[in-house]
Amino acid sequence: MNVRWVFAASLLTAPAFASFRCPARGGAPWREYRSAHFLIDTDARAGEAQSLVRQLEHTQALVLQALVGEQVDIPGRVRVLAFADQTDFTEMAEEVVSAYYTRGLFGEPSIVLPLRLLSSDPEVVAHELAHHLSFFLFPVQPHWFTEGLAELLAGQDRPCPGDRWRGR
Repeated sequence: MNVRWVFAASLLTAPAFASFRCPARGGAPWREYRSAHFLIDTDARAGEAQSLVRQLEHTQALVLQALVGEQVDIPGRVRVLAFADQTDFTEMAEEVVSAYYTRGLFGEPSIVLPLRLLSSDPEVVAHELAHHLSFFLFPVQPHWFTEGLAELLAGQDRPCPGDRWRGR
């Protein structure tokens, strides 16, 4: 078998995020931050990460207030993967989206977003948090319901086609 052909074929089948640089390859270090409601993994600087934690907690309080009219305890934490670099987020996302909410193999709720989204479009973050919070009131939701409720709670009037939430 021709070695050049094998090498070329391996390049063509490399994942789309091949240019993403981990800390071992010169990328920024990733750290985990914990708050009452979030586990945040980010490569942002410490000050930006602390601001992110405050903004997420504030946004969750606002969405909960809109959803149930008071602050209630929601069990567990939401994992947030926040990319400091928009390009890194774009390469890791499977679709062209601003952010997305998903559940892991073991049901772990997660939000994936670029860090700049909190300042440039906080309604998208509220939309993704609304998916998580509404799950506790309505565990089984048809797609039209979950999207409509998230749009209502986030105060948006535009579709969010990249949502990967699936009613369970």
